[in-house]
Amino acid sequence: GQATTIQPGLLFLLRSPATLQVKLNGQTYTDFDGIIFIPGAQNGAYEATVTGTGTGVYHLAVGQVAHGSFTWKEYVGNISQGQQTTYTIPFSQTTPLEDPANNLSDKQRLEEIDVQLIELSKLSSHSSIQKARFDLKMGVNAFSRKDFFTLKKQLEQILLDLSTLRKSNPSDSVRLKTFTVADTLIDAYQAIFSKKIYVIGAAALSRLQIFCNNEEARLNTVLENKSKAGENITEKTQTYMEGKTYKERAGKTTSAEIAKKYILLFQTQILFREIGL
Repeated sequence: GQATTIQPGLLFLLRSPATLQVKLNGQTYTDFDGIIFIPGAQNGAYEATVTGTGTGVYHLAVGQVAHGSFTWKEYVGNISQGQQTTYTIPFSQTTPLEDPANNLSDKQRLEEIDVQLIELSKLSSHSSIQKARFDLKMGVNAFSRKDFFTLKKQLEQILLDLSTLRKSNPSDSVRLKTFTVADTLIDAYQAIFSKKIYVIGAAALSRLQIFCNNEEARLNTVLENKSKAGENITEKTQTYMEGKTYKERAGKTTSAEIAKKYILLFQTQILFREIGL
């Protein structure tokens, strides 16, 4: 048969007490049951406006279908009756962005993390979640006084708190949600520190890269040997693959994404250590 040709497109999904409108060049798209699909989407900056019909948490997911790739990103926030939040989503048919909304303030980014942590607390009562919310509060306080070194430390500590939660053998839904929180944090970290690379440090990034490279190779050998010996390594292999996925994402970052590369490798290091081998 003939090869399937996938046309570029944009998909918006909204879960919330809200409605959604998307605009580009004077053309308006309105959601049907929380869904807007724009087939053959043109390049440009789309304005996605969430309008509250009640009070609660909204989830806006943006799917970008481009030539040869598909990216998916979720934004969350609190909303009340009549309140509006607008996201500017630049779309390119050839190079879709992992985190497309380019008009979010750093404060909004930090609020998103808290919304995700509150949702996580509804799935589990583990003390590490309240610890993560406390660490975020300390980070927000540091941000307000422009103490970016402390903010960096607090955001990294939240990833360690989430690791503590995963090590408590939670349900699959809780485990999955820890990665949703982590990805929201990673995007916030890049947005805040992209112009403050002095906070990262080239030597620290280099050490982290070397550790992850060496640990990936070592764990691969150890897990192979355990598998040959007949040991059940399903969970450890899953964690190893999750770590590798973050490492691969770090490898795809650009020279303008040093902060993102660092925090992706930091998450890789956490997952490799979580395996406990």
